[in-house]
Amino acid sequence: MIPLGVRRFCRVKRRYAVAILFCFCVLGLVPLGCGPDRLSQMISNLKDPNPHVRHAAAAALGDIKDPRAVDPLIAALKDSDSEVRHAAAAALGDIKDPRAVDPLIAALKDSDSEVRLGAAAALGDIKDPRAVEPLIAALKDTDFRVRSRVALAFGNSKDARAVNPLIGALKDKDPDVRENAAETLGEIGTPAVDHSNMDARPDREWHMPRADLHA
Repeated sequence: MIPLGVRRFCRVKRRYAVAILFCFCVLGLVPLGCGPDRLSQMISNLKDPNPHVRHAAAAALGDIKDPRAVDPLIAALKDSDSEVRHAAAAALGDIKDPRAVDPLIAALKDSDSEVRLGAAAALGDIKDPRAVEPLIAALKDTDFRVRSRVALAFGNSKDARAVNPLIGALKDKDPDVRENAAETLGEIGTPAVDHSNMDARPDREWHMPRADLHA
């Protein structure tokens, strides 16, 4: 599972971004209507010269979850600022629009590990089968946090193609990756598991009943 500290950090980071945008609006630095113009203003803010404003706008669009924001957020995946790219990926995961799948797959190869992590999480939330093979490749990411989040992402889709790669991840050098892989294998269910690979699990047992292991 994702460490509690990481989950708290992500929640605080988003709240911080939205709070910054609110302060900018109060100070008159960023115009923001409370009526029907709010969405268009948030989309416009994705092109603001200030990266903090762009980041806050992406986070706010994720909270609004309006599908009209999908294309602008996809464009923001190529922003020069990595935090804006991460916020855009997270927002696309919140909206869950299939148009974002291919751009998020491309973001799995972003130079910044936080962006790759955000893309993996978003793809897990969208649950599109097109993402399975790219996520399998991402189980080899150099950053253990990305590998850990990818392992959890398969639990949403429960796609049998992920089983053997997840069994391989039970040998990962990072304990969080191994734990998340075991947890996801339990969620996918034992009928899909290739029992010939059972010896690949680490010294800890999988998170599933022992009786199920030999069903």
